[in-house]
Amino acid sequence: TLAYFLLFGEPELDERQRPLMFYSTLIHDLCPRRPYFDRGIFSSKLGEKGCMFKLGCRGPVTRADCPIRKWNGRVNWPIGDGSPCIGCAMFGFPDAMEPFISYDTT
Repeated sequence: TLAYFLLFGEPELDERQRPLMFYSTLIHDLCPRRPYFDRGIFSSKLGEKGCMFKLGCRGPVTRADCPIRKWNGRVNWPIGDGSPCIGCAMFGFPDAMEPFISYDTT
């Protein structure tokens, strides 16, 4: 951010020239549903408890600070609202991230 730049200078950047302070951590690593993934418990439809990886969640490959910063005035974010991460911070979004939801959970 501008304040960071003024106070500390240029931030460290990733290979796409994005600030690491926002794009260094996988969403999956901070996801509140991660324990479900680790135990192999996957949702088969939206609204179910479990990891949404098999529904198409892109959290395991998306680096962003969504679990920390959240959206809408820091109130919520997709996974907190019961929908999978669609990888909007990924290179190639949206075309490379489609389909956003997959019901083939086999």
